[in-house]
Amino acid sequence: MVDLLQGPTYTLAIESYQHDSAYVPWSPTMNKRLARLAGSIFVASLLMLPVDTVAQPPAGAPGARSPVAVRKVDGGKASTPVFAVKGPGTSASRTKDWFQVYAEYDTEVDWVDELSFTFYVLVKGRTKDVPPFSLFKGEVSYIHIPRGRKHIADMFLHPNIIDRFGDVERVAVEVRQGGRVLERGGKPALTEAWWERLSPIEGVLLNRSQTPFALVNIDDYEIIKAK
Repeated sequence: MVDLLQGPTYTLAIESYQHDSAYVPWSPTMNKRLARLAGSIFVASLLMLPVDTVAQPPAGAPGARSPVAVRKVDGGKASTPVFAVKGPGTSASRTKDWFQVYAEYDTEVDWVDELSFTFYVLVKGRTKDVPPFSLFKGEVSYIHIPRGRKHIADMFLHPNIIDRFGDVERVAVEVRQGGRVLERGGKPALTEAWWERLSPIEGVLLNRSQTPFALVNIDDYEIIKAK
């Protein structure tokens, strides 16, 4: 798998804009201009500032032992699998590159009834036709997970999304059980829930069963809960 997460990373931050009315005469026109300026500063600070982040641990009941431990979160290219098909009108075509985001995790109890993985993929735009940054969010739930090491949860972005919206800057995952966050992880390593700074685009990240990868190494993956 080719790592798409190299290069400069961008941390999301918010700066406030303050105006001291004691030094500037009030007028309706001035207020409108200041409102527009404040909005511009807010968007710029939210999307563009390359500064360090602040720690934010996952929520959970104090002293409770989590049944899951995230070992690794990563992402990279995954070429469309090629299946042999015989018949008229079938010919080899060029394969495209999807983006796969995945979490490797361990489970510490005999059986886990259900775990939900919420993935976040931050993409930096290449052109002026798309936002400077786009945040894609998707969720996949697995059921009847046996005790074991190096389970894998994953989701995919279609090649067209990468072609249109740009390059992946960072990825993250939250693992939930019954609505409670048990684990978080990301690449680069998490120091805060950076995805909370942007409004996500949902319905684009696809689980494995929604892609051509559904039948690839099928025994390496847990049961995806039907919706």
